[in-house]
Amino acid sequence: MITLARLRLGWLALVVLLLPLPAAAWQQTEWSTDYGPMTLQYQGDRVTGVYPDHKGWLEGSVARNGTLEGYWAQPSSGQAGAYAMLGSLYWGTFQFWQVSDTRFEGHWAYCDAAPGSGGSWSGNLTGAR
Repeated sequence: MITLARLRLGWLALVVLLLPLPAAAWQQTEWSTDYGPMTLQYQGDRVTGVYPDHKGWLEGSVARNGTLEGYWAQPSSGQAGAYAMLGSLYWGTFQFWQVSDTRFEGHWAYCDAAPGSGGSWSGNLTGAR
């Protein structure tokens, strides 16, 4: 027999489950990469970052397999695209995958070129907040 206390507890659990969760806090990591220092900020599966030695920035997301994929952009680079991406004609794609808790490996390409055709891009964790 269902008691009134159990019924109230069931409704309370349902209400708690339906309440909106607070937005996940941004987490930030610092990396030493093939292209200089890079700062990445994560919120859920969304990632943004900057790599100041090339005045570059990037945006991407973490795929189900854990790979970070997205677009990079700079004020200038070795090749201009036919259209702008992330506010620049100088852009491309990247893919990073974690090989340890403190290291990633990856590659990049200009614009819509084949993944990895631009070269490799790896880094080591130097700090986190």
